Amino acid sequence: MHRRMALGLLGLVLLAGCGSLGKKKYAVEVQATNIAGKVVLKNNGTDALTIQSPGTYAFSQKLYDGTSYLVTVEKRPFFRNCVLTDAAGTISKSNALVKLACPLKAWQASQEVGDAGTSPGTWAQVAAAWPSGDAVVAWAAKVGASYRLHARTYSGGSWQAAVKVAESGDGLGLPALASGPEGEALLVWYENVGGSLELRWSRLSGGSWTTPATLAGPITWAGPVPPALDMNENGQAIVVWAHNPGPGFRVYARRYANGAWSSSVNLDNGSAQGAYPAVAVAEDGSALAAWTRVDGGNAYVSANRYEAGAWQGEEVLSGAFNSQTLPSVAVEGGRALVTWWQTAPGETKVFAATYEGSWSGPELLGSDASGSAAFPQAGLDAEGRGLVVWTQDQGGTRVVTYATYENGWQPGSVLSPNTGGDADPVSLALDKSGHGVAVWAQASAVGDVVYATRFTKGAPDAPEVITAPGVIEAVFPEVALAPTGDAVAIWWQDDGNQRVYANLLR
Repeated sequence: MHRRMALGLLGLVLLAGCGSLGKKKYAVEVQATNIAGKVVLKNNGTDALTIQSPGTYAFSQKLYDGTSYLVTVEKRPFFRNCVLTDAAGTISKSNALVKLACPLKAWQASQEVGDAGTSPGTWAQVAAAWPSGDAVVAWAAKVGASYRLHARTYSGGSWQAAVKVAESGDGLGLPALASGPEGEALLVWYENVGGSLELRWSRLSGGSWTTPATLAGPITWAGPVPPALDMNENGQAIVVWAHNPGPGFRVYARRYANGAWSSSVNLDNGSAQGAYPAVAVAEDGSALAAWTRVDGGNAYVSANRYEAGAWQGEEVLSGAFNSQTLPSVAVEGGRALVTWWQTAPGETKVFAATYEGSWSGPELLGSDASGSAAFPQAGLDAEGRGLVVWTQDQGGTRVVTYATYENGWQPGSVLSPNTGGDADPVSLALDKSGHGVAVWAQASAVGDVVYATRFTKGAPDAPEVITAPGVIEAVFPEVALAPTGDAVAIWWQDDGNQRVYANLLR
């Protein structure tokens, strides 16, 4: 072949192998509004773009004309919804423009979740949330001569039908509810069965609750409190309860893992009585239980840690005081927190003990000069930051206040608004990222309403009313928080009938 012809043919081959030769590259731009906090986007699953304030940004990798793009949200601020507009398309001889807005999540309108008008005997309600933000709630009620335990899930953007989990003609006690992996939850309660009191349980999986079964019994009841229950996202759970086998009350626990319950074990050392337990389970399966220890007419707070597959033994955390209490516990990342209230002396005060390799002594939260304090609730995040919220008398009015823990305890401000009315006990849910939601009922000029406030690493937002206007009496709200920043609150309110209501943070 002639050398010149061969070179020409070689040039044609090279040109044929460069299909992009002559094509231009264009950027995928993002116009961001309503941004507060770090947002991480990805284009086509690989090219990452971080945005922290309003403005127009561009992905670093430009695309050839005719190339498709798909922008997704990989990370967003905890309490915000990030919405993309025109997130998918094809480059067409110009830069592509994707719009991003991250509005704050908002509480929706409260609604009745029990059967409308047919739950006049409601007296307890609990809530839990799954990793996706879906939720499950449960409540006990007396309908006619029958005691019933109901549950309802929120999924697919709506509330599913209420399900009757248990029914008894002899009586049901207060329930405890905990959620685990997506769609899985445990419900435990006390129930009179054939004249004997038993600890019963049911599991939600695949959209159905299992037939109730016995966890322990016959047992004696240590007071009008539910059994203690917690579950992590890996499906590990622990239930703790008190029972008097004679003589005196003891504290027992069973652990749930791989779909089965362990045998029951004593958590106390047998040298005193125990009652009113609390429990928390960390993501790694470690756990903490605490209870009121009654010894020689004095009350104490005791705890037992579950680590490396075994309970470590009872440890007394408080000095002696002369009133029983309801401790609250949290555990995460090898750290633990117990809080309680006690007479110190004359008025009740809130105390806390922290664990990081060993237990601290009890520390007063608030001040000696503050009024009587009660019903503390504890939370702990993965970095060891602690949060405790409680009610406290202040100038003749019961308010909600808090303290944070990070290299020592720091007092917070009053959370509850000045309505002229008392605040009731608080429910707190804290995520391992340090974000939380607290809810409580409070008397106001329009009735007893439910307030909610959000926390970000110990800093609270302003409280919001989440009940409908004109509520006669809202009582005992409970809250659960998902890693998505979605939350569910549930309470009962009395307008002549005790009805169960819920609100969603979405």
